[in-house]
Amino acid sequence: MTGYKIDEIGPWSEIKLEILREYVAAYSKIMSCQTHIKHFAYIDGFAGAGTHMSLSTGEEVEGSPMIALNTEPPFSHYHFIDLDGERTSRLDKMTQSRSDVTVYEGDCNDVLL
Repeated sequence: MTGYKIDEIGPWSEIKLEILREYVAAYSKIMSCQTHIKHFAYIDGFAGAGTHMSLSTGEEVEGSPMIALNTEPPFSHYHFIDLDGERTSRLDKMTQSRSDVTVYEGDCNDVLL
């Protein structure tokens, strides 16, 4: 995606994203096996632009929204929130083909009320 400089992240943030990847995969698997639960959503109050630039490698890496979207089994719906309109615009463009994604621009404390 052009026109927007994505955030650069260091090794500590990449470790956090790997922990998130493992957690989201386990949570999604557990929730999908619950026969009494028909709908479970992923909510990210600080979603960002969807991807980041690794300071270690110089390559683009998945941010939390992309990690969630690529998790199997999938969530029923995804809610991505960020204060920055450029980030939400980029994320909205990245997910526009999906009917199971809603992107919000604003403070997550207000959006989630």
